[in-house]
Amino acid sequence: QLQLLSDEKEILAGILIDGKSETDVHATYKPDNTKSNFKVAFTPSELVKYAGKTITFKVEMAVKPGSVLGKDITNTVDFENNFTPKEHKETVKTSGKQFVKTEWLSGNKLAGAEFVVQKVPKNPKSEVKTEWLQYVDDNQERVASITGYADTAKYNVKWVDKQDDATKLVSDNEGSFGVQGIELLGDSDDKTYKLKETKAPTGHVILKNAT
Repeated sequence: QLQLLSDEKEILAGILIDGKSETDVHATYKPDNTKSNFKVAFTPSELVKYAGKTITFKVEMAVKPGSVLGKDITNTVDFENNFTPKEHKETVKTSGKQFVKTEWLSGNKLAGAEFVVQKVPKNPKSEVKTEWLQYVDDNQERVASITGYADTAKYNVKWVDKQDDATKLVSDNEGSFGVQGIELLGDSDDKTYKLKETKAPTGHVILKNAT
């Protein structure tokens, strides 16, 4: 249920040994046909001088459109060698939320309001950076805006550094809009989600604070 976003160049260029890029270590990348699994292989003789050090690389994944919300999704990493094979698993849950934009006094449902989603640190003094929700299609192209709630299930989730790159969520004629496919955050997580209105319906004013 996970889709690989990083490409071969990004993965191989991001390989570090104890936090440093080493030019005398060369790795190869081999994908499979699922577009979600891959192998990174090293030459053992090149790693001898780095015994006891930690090899790291970052991989960006996204939950596939249409995945069941609230269900565990396991991401497995197998470490294969000729001495001690190891396996590591990370489990995430996806979530979603539907909203309805209404007029405060009349309760009338309002179309045309635009929102973006922030992922912000719970502690304002934290060094954790704020990120913005962007939906992308199967070609990893940004979806500029989505009207209503249902169509958010069609796209992949990505988090970006700039609000201008975020996908705009637009309320439809029933006032409905929302998000799907984002990670379910709990009390122990250092981030939370906020909804920020960027454009009010005609004849109305923007909400001042993100909620």
